[in-house]
Amino acid sequence: MKASIAVSDAAAKAAQKSAEVAEKSLFEANRPFIVISPLELCEANAFQARPHIHFGLRNSGKGVAIVNKVGVTVQTTPSIGGALTLATNSEFVDSDGNGAIEPGQTMRGYRIASDVLGVRELQQIKSGEMTLGIIFQIVANDIFHNPYNQIFPLVFDHRQRIFTRSSLVPEKK
Repeated sequence: MKASIAVSDAAAKAAQKSAEVAEKSLFEANRPFIVISPLELCEANAFQARPHIHFGLRNSGKGVAIVNKVGVTVQTTPSIGGALTLATNSEFVDSDGNGAIEPGQTMRGYRIASDVLGVRELQQIKSGEMTLGIIFQIVANDIFHNPYNQIFPLVFDHRQRIFTRSSLVPEKK
């Protein structure tokens, strides 16, 4: 009798472990992954009174992404000898970027305008006097309601190149 109980317990534990592995595999197989694409720094024009950041959201994951919120922190930083110093201006701006994005699809046409990025600041960025830091904060979930919060710190230099900069992200305390 004890032997059959031990065998039943072992079988139950194995079945539980197998179910956990299957559930994890299902979530991984349907995991969304949002990236910022395309990203462009635009000058003021007839439709926008001041410079703005134009961006899209692309789902390069394997499952549907449900984007709930996109926030952007915009920073201008003096460029001194190629090194970045502390931000002189910073502002957090909410975007209207939200909705479901299928795997491989891109949602385009989002714009962020910030009081930090004016015509004068854009000229200083183009001349190399300033560097523009942009930190995208994306709050999304998959179809199973698992959260996927992502942070993308990016920098525009004076040649309009974009590169990542992990030092832009504030440390958690």
